[in-house]
This record gives sequence, C-alpha cells and structure tokens, in this order.
Amino acid sequence: MIVSGAALSLAMPPIGLWFCFLALVPLFIVVANAERTRASFWFGFFFAVGFFTIHLFWLPSSLSKLFGVFIWATFPPMVLILGCFWGIVTYLSRLLGGPGFGTLLLLPPFWLLMEWARTHGPFAFPWGSLGYLWLPTPVAQASDLAGSYGLSLLTLVVSALVAAPFLPRDRRIVTLGPKKPSRAWFGIPVSLLLLAVGWVYGLFRLELPLPELDRSVLLVQGNTDPLGRALGQTDDVTVYTELTRNAMTTLPSPPSLVVWPEGAVIGERTLEGDDGEALRQRLQESAGNATLITGMSVGEWSENVRLGANRVYGLANATITDQYDKIGLVPFGERLPFFNVLLPIYRVVYPLFGLGAGTVVPGEFPKPITTPDLTAAVYICYESVLPHIVREQVKRGGEVLINITNDAWFGAGTGGEQHFLMGTMRAIETKRYLLRAGNDGVTAVVDPLGRTLTRLERHISSFLVGEYALMNGQTLYVRWGDWIIWVALVYALIVVGVRILIR
Repeated sequence: MIVSGAALSLAMPPIGLWFCFLALVPLFIVVANAERTRASFWFGFFFAVGFFTIHLFWLPSSLSKLFGVFIWATFPPMVLILGCFWGIVTYLSRLLGGPGFGTLLLLPPFWLLMEWARTHGPFAFPWGSLGYLWLPTPVAQASDLAGSYGLSLLTLVVSALVAAPFLPRDRRIVTLGPKKPSRAWFGIPVSLLLLAVGWVYGLFRLELPLPELDRSVLLVQGNTDPLGRALGQTDDVTVYTELTRNAMTTLPSPPSLVVWPEGAVIGERTLEGDDGEALRQRLQESAGNATLITGMSVGEWSENVRLGANRVYGLANATITDQYDKIGLVPFGERLPFFNVLLPIYRVVYPLFGLGAGTVVPGEFPKPITTPDLTAAVYICYESVLPHIVREQVKRGGEVLINITNDAWFGAGTGGEQHFLMGTMRAIETKRYLLRAGNDGVTAVVDPLGRTLTRLERHISSFLVGEYALMNGQTLYVRWGDWIIWVALVYALIVVGVRILIR
C-alpha cells in the first residue's frame, strides 16, 4: 500500500502524470476484500503515508533551510496524522458498507467528504485533494461545474468502477432477493465513458472564445525573503517603489493597475489616517496614475506575542479605496489553534525555530476589493487553495482574480510550483483571468482556462507586464458552490440506511 500511495503522488502537480490515479484501484480492492474491518484502516493509513511522504517532501526540505534541521522532526507526525484521515475513510467505508461492493459504494462519497472537511476549519490543509491531478488535461475544465471537488469525485468513482470486477463473485453486489449477481465488468466501460465525457466537455470549453485583452497590469516581484525583508536592502518599500517607478517611466504605455505581493509593506507602518498619509503618497508616486494593490503586514508585539492582520489595500490617488483581511490562515503559521489555551506551549516551542508566538486575526468574510475602474477578487497566498473563499469573492462581483503571495517560504523546492498550479484551478472554476504577484515568484498571468499566458522567472527582482480582461457572469460552480458535497452526503446517508435495513 505504501508503494501504491507513492505512485498516486506522481499524478499530482507539479509532476502531473495524471493516469497514475489508477494507483487508487489496488487500495479500493484490498479494502473491499478485507477479512477484518480493522485491517481496512491500516490499508488506508499506509497508502496515505506513502502518498504524503512523497507529495509533501518539499515541506521539511524547504523549511529546514530557514528553521534548522529540527523541522524534520515535525514531518513524520504530520504524515501520520494525515494518514489517519484516509485510514478513517477506508475503515468507515468497510464498516458501514460491509465486505465487497458495499465498500465501493461508500468509498467515493466518504473520501470526498473527508477531503472537503480537510479544507475547512482551523486545521485546513487541502494538499492531496485529488481533483488537482486533472490540471494537465481538458478534464480540468469541468471544475466550472462542480469545482475541484467534482473532479475529485470523478476520480474516486472511476477508481471504484475499475476495482469492481476484481471483487469475489459473492461480494460484489448487495441484493434484496436471491438473484445471483453477474460479474461487474461493466465498471470498466462505464469508467471509460465518464472520462470520455469529461474529456469532450473540456475540449469544448477550450474552444470557446475569450474576450479581447484590453487591459494591462504591472506585477512587481521584489525577491524579498520569507519575512518580507528586502535582500541586500534596508527598506523593503524602497525595492518595490523603485521597481515600480522604473517600469512606469520606461514603458511606452504605463499599465492602469499595479500589483505588489503579500507583505510588500512590513514593519511598524500604517497606511491609514493622517499617520499613513506620507507612506500613501510615496507608494502612489511610484505607481503614477495607476491603481495600486499591495499586501501589508500589520500588528504589534506585546509580551513576546504578536497579534496582527495580513491585509491587502487598494490605493487610487493616494487614497485607500478598499481593504481586505486574510481569512484562510495557515495552520501553525498564521493561525495557532487554541491560541489562548496553548499559548504557554507555543512560547516554548516556537523559539526553537527562531520565531515568536503570534497569531493573525482573520477577516470577517470574503469580499472583493473595489477600485475606481474595477472590482477584483483579491486573496492572499494560502487562500488560493481554498476554493470557497475565491468563489465567494467572485459571487460578490469580482471581475478578475488577483492573488498576492509570499512563496519565499518554499525556497527552491517544488512547493512553490505546486502552490501556483493548484491556484490556477481557481481561474477555471470562476472563468476569470488570474493576476498573481509573488515576492520571489511565481509571478504570472493565467487565463480563464487555466493556461499561463506569461510568467516571470523565480528568485529575481524584476517586474512583469501582462494583459487581461474583466469578465462577468457566473459559472455553475460560482452560482451553486459546493453542491456536489451535499449530493455526496445525501447519497452516503441513503446507502448506509439501505445497508442497515438489509442487515
């Protein structure tokens, strides 16, 4: 099972060997055939251990360069905890579905519900969501119908159908009468049909015309360190103002929109009120007449504890037009779960990594930022892998997606590319152009079909000029949200209810 789990990781970005999703089939077969229910938990657990060890190996590899080798000690517990999630799915499917085909009936909805649960709450960590494996294929375009969760369900259903013929004859189908079931080879052609439908739909969407690119944007990449500090500079703001000023004065046609990344402005600064007027003027002067979208870290330290906000501002004519505080916070990075209760422990553990204990106060609700000439769904870093936040901003009027991010934490490993590719799914789900500015990359422009139009090399200090268009209208996913989750929940309840009645 560990080997099968490792094989599934090859299907995920950035590797993208999507056909490796069939590594799920052996897992489904052994869980459905498990003689003992408790064994089904360990099958799912060890499968997940193999998967997450490969899929997330960049995490300790990158962070150890910042926080030391002690960070490696946190990796095994994290993988084991994630393994328990998938183990619970396989255990409940076998327990409530019974041996054989009943297990296959419950594995897809239970897995999907667990995937959705892992994307919400204070411990939200959506890495490993199966829908992202379809990004290199036309099937990814179907996310505008049911989001990335719909693609995950497609993956799970196809895997269950392929597994069905490999179950013992008397375990494949639960019947109410004495009729002997026929072999379930129908599962393979049905699975091929489902994939073909998704593929054809994607090809159809890829042929639809997009609006003319009538706007330009300047995306600024300062190549600052993970804490937002300019490398080789004493002032991070100086890096961004000089890069922006040079671009705006040398370009033949200056863009009307300038985007700086997350935390471009840090330190004990403010943009608000009379105290922030000088800084607002300084920022606006570098951008000329353009609207400026910038990230800013605000907050203060008190008794070695920091309380603050991860904020983005919209500036026009040196005036704040709107602002948004990050809602989807990184567990144990920005959000310390049970902060008030566990603060003494955090004060002991975090200094081991050279950090002080602190927590970011989340915003109230997802809302787009309004400027004089556009309404933008602006979201910050980690929120790019939390589809419900982006969807809500588009539903409230966002005409373009703007993702400001601090990916310097990922270092030179694959984590930054993985984060970027997962975020491109938001453009497909909402059918909006995506403008992404990272402090050390990935800085890019992505079209509503998830295709990267232009991008900047990582780990350099530079700027990127890109073209985009504003778009209106709502996809089915934007309008109805995670409706596929409710379908899975109702279906699972019906199957469990029928199983109870049969027993």
